[in-house]
Amino acid sequence: MAEDWASIAAEVEDAIRSVSDTSQPSGFPATIRKAGTTAGANPWDPDTGTPTYHTVWIVDGDRVIRDETGTRIERIERTLMVSATGTAIEDEDMIAVGIAAEDASEATQWETIKEVRPVAPAGVVVYYSLVIDGAPGKLST
Repeated sequence: MAEDWASIAAEVEDAIRSVSDTSQPSGFPATIRKAGTTAGANPWDPDTGTPTYHTVWIVDGDRVIRDETGTRIERIERTLMVSATGTAIEDEDMIAVGIAAEDASEATQWETIKEVRPVAPAGVVVYYSLVIDGAPGKLST
């Protein structure tokens, strides 16, 4: 019997919502900003359409970067575990953490998605691991 990976992706989203932020009854939202459709007669001066916003649910975390000897370097990589139901996430998209799509606008503080790592057993994405540009800094030891 074949696995129903779409159902498993929905279960993963429910799990992300339940563990992401217990202070919020529906989990910790974020908004994916997808650029508007590019059109126009001149490829060097395209008309950019209106961006679209999509609510996703996340678990937010940081990972300390180490060099080849294992020494911690002064950089933190922010990683987000993101639900995969809804919209597909791509490297050129932007994200706003802690805000739902209906509250997002161009004035929202957007972060660049540095890398999208889909977790896709059997070719069906069940969640995304996103790498966000991390701020340089020190973690307390």
